[in-house]
Amino acid sequence: MARLVQNALTAVSLAYPMQILMIAVSVGTSVGINALLSKSIGAGQTELTGRAALRLLNARGMCGGEEPEK
Repeated sequence: MARLVQNALTAVSLAYPMQILMIAVSVGTSVGINALLSKSIGAGQTELTGRAALRLLNARGMCGGEEPEK
């Protein structure tokens, strides 16, 4: 039978909700940006599509966050 120290269980009980919160925020943001991206492509709004794609890439850490030149 495994014996766990109370400090170990306390650490897990504090870390788990924070991890779930971070996952929820990142998934929710990604889904919202993807929906905006799809709507703007369908409506032919190229400027909005570019901004939405840039935000999606920034949220995933894939680009530096510079706005494209107009």
